[in-house]
Amino acid sequence: MKTRNAIRRKAPVATELPYTTKTGQTRIKRGVLKNAIKAKHRRPKRNGAGYSYRSDVVVTRGKKEQFDAFYWFWVEYGFFNKKVGRYIPGQNFIEPEKQKARNNFESLLEAETRNAIEREIQKRFGG
Repeated sequence: MKTRNAIRRKAPVATELPYTTKTGQTRIKRGVLKNAIKAKHRRPKRNGAGYSYRSDVVVTRGKKEQFDAFYWFWVEYGFFNKKVGRYIPGQNFIEPEKQKARNNFESLLEAETRNAIEREIQKRFGG
């Protein structure tokens, strides 16, 4: 949830909506990208060491979704705009938070493993 919220805070909000239909209605509404960022928890799977838990941060897309942010990849990594004739650079809002989450996970895993080993030593050797 922390990672999802951090990504949502950094997600850009369109100031102008370039995608319009022939009738002049915009297809992309303000805040769609922020609302499309969701945390998804997966069912635990049994593996050799116990259960494997997994959580992901996803951007929903597709016509069936309430918030269709099909364009998130272009916003994140950039694209070549044919109308303007130049490359539009990306606004990295996902990648930095993903790196922070990975770094925090490694330190959290190290601390939890150290605590578990100390508890096991205390249990076996009582001291």
